[in-house]
Amino acid sequence: MICARTKSIFDSNTLVSMRVMAKLRRPVAIATLLVLAFLNGLAGWASAATLSVPAQYATIQDAIDAAVAGDVVEIADGTYRGAGNKNLDFGGKAITVCGASKEPTLCVIDCEGDGRGFYFHSGEGNDSIVEALTISKGSVSSGSPGGAGGGGVCCTNSAPLVVNCRILHCTAGYGGAYCCSSPFASEAPGLIDCLLKDNTGNHGGGGVSCSGWDLEITRCTITRNAATSVSDGNGGGLFFDYCDPIVTDCAITENSASEEGGGVYCHKADPLLKNCTIAENEADAGGGLFFLLCPDAALVDCVIDDNGTNSSGQEDGGGIYCNVSDPRLDDCTISRNRAGDHGGGLFCLNSCKPELTNCTVTDNVSANGGGGMYFYYSNTPTLTNCMITHNGTGDDGGGVYCYKTTNATLTNCTLAGNSSSYYGAALVCDSYGQGYPSDVTLSNCIVWNGTYQIWNWDNSTLTVTYSDVEGGWTGTGNIDDDPLFADPASGDYHLTANSPCLDAGHNAVVSELFDFEGDPRIVADTVDMGADEFDAHLYLSSRVVPGWTIELKIVGYAGAPVTLFLGSGLADPPYATQHGQFFLNWPTLWKGKIGTIPTGGLLIFTTTVPSHWTSGSEHPIQALVGPWGGSQTKLTNAVVLAVE
Repeated sequence: MICARTKSIFDSNTLVSMRVMAKLRRPVAIATLLVLAFLNGLAGWASAATLSVPAQYATIQDAIDAAVAGDVVEIADGTYRGAGNKNLDFGGKAITVCGASKEPTLCVIDCEGDGRGFYFHSGEGNDSIVEALTISKGSVSSGSPGGAGGGGVCCTNSAPLVVNCRILHCTAGYGGAYCCSSPFASEAPGLIDCLLKDNTGNHGGGGVSCSGWDLEITRCTITRNAATSVSDGNGGGLFFDYCDPIVTDCAITENSASEEGGGVYCHKADPLLKNCTIAENEADAGGGLFFLLCPDAALVDCVIDDNGTNSSGQEDGGGIYCNVSDPRLDDCTISRNRAGDHGGGLFCLNSCKPELTNCTVTDNVSANGGGGMYFYYSNTPTLTNCMITHNGTGDDGGGVYCYKTTNATLTNCTLAGNSSSYYGAALVCDSYGQGYPSDVTLSNCIVWNGTYQIWNWDNSTLTVTYSDVEGGWTGTGNIDDDPLFADPASGDYHLTANSPCLDAGHNAVVSELFDFEGDPRIVADTVDMGADEFDAHLYLSSRVVPGWTIELKIVGYAGAPVTLFLGSGLADPPYATQHGQFFLNWPTLWKGKIGTIPTGGLLIFTTTVPSHWTSGSEHPIQALVGPWGGSQTKLTNAVVLAVE
């Protein structure tokens, strides 16, 4: 499992990114629906009753049958088995069924391997709520009421909310833990603050199966679930078919699929995944995510880390696999994924048009080409402001491999430290002599630090302009000079103040307002080469644990003194100053001079995390680079130190 990421705050415009807002297809989110459900229930508040199990009613179903709209069925701590305590049916009622202590580990529905926990099929909406329960050992087959979907919870023609629940060790044909199918017109069902663990969906969705529905999953952990069928075991964690779900702030980890999509499988589905971690999943193809016929899928602020393909078959796309799909990835990290064949981080097949903006693709590996990314018969893949670093392959194309790919465009990307066993450590363009030439354009890019950086085979077309290419490359505005990265030995590819890549790009091709980490894209009059736009910048390169040493890095002009501020919180709105925006609440808790930017342009400052900082607490910091009132003095971005 990877550790929690440190949050970075850049400026007020990036707090709500226009790119993110454009992807929010449904204006009413789960939190709003919960408020509306509460307000709608006020009219019946006076008559609402609490029905207790087992004090008043012997079984949970007895209490549900006696309840009316607005009532709450409270279940005392304990384990509930047998008839009347499983296959629970709300009968269309707008009621809440919950554990009395609101601690799900203490109130368990044990289905004993025969039946499921809840079956919704009577038009229930968001005001039908299951809360603070553990549902365990559910098992259904094709002959069960509602069919073979949803070993823990099954929803058909209904949209209940499942909140703060644990669904464990359940088995079904589809959706081992949870299944929803057949659309409910006015609302979306929701899973909120839930744990789905150790469930099995034989044919699809070890954790969740969603078909024809716009499910919302919020702050959930979906882990160690499996799709096991040798013929169609797809979607170890999540299985989406003909739907547009929204998945927010979720961890999808350690799931497995015998076929495709270890973490997430999508067929004719366009999910929006926001601030999710998809890690340590495994499948035959698409260890992290698998997209088939998905024209508008989107990932925003997601981490796809340490996923892989198994050794049983196709073995393409360790992190992400796309087939006739056009996913959009914004501000995502694709790291440490592995493929037994092609595309360690990303594999795209058959007319895919992926768009990657402000993404980091690093430390991915493949056996047979495209350590970072492999585009096969793809059409118009677009990479903008991307860091493609330290990827490797046992064949060709350590960073990016384009095979029979047309109109591929890389703009303001940094390809550095990638490796291949043969050709094209950074990039390969290949038609394999079969009359399908690749067509690739690089603009404002840096291609550095690897043997045989670029390899162009057969009659493919490769156009490189305004780029820094090690060993040189013919084209307008190209240079062959050391880009003077901050610390390439440790994988730090920020530009420093003396880099020849500063102000050396071409503004006409710039389409984004910010660089890969949220700094303004054009600081001076002309754009820099590469994914990083040079500016005074503060960042963290270590974990934040009480008592541990942390390492802060500050990039700026040589000779500039650096003052660090520790705030009690983030200012909303930030304070406008002559040196940029100050993001911390004033007055600050602490400030101090921590050094001077050395000749190399990078100050490394180490300090100890206070032992009294508690896990989960957040502490914002910001730096001033230069003396107050200086002509080149800049306030950096703020960084929130999130304590593990």
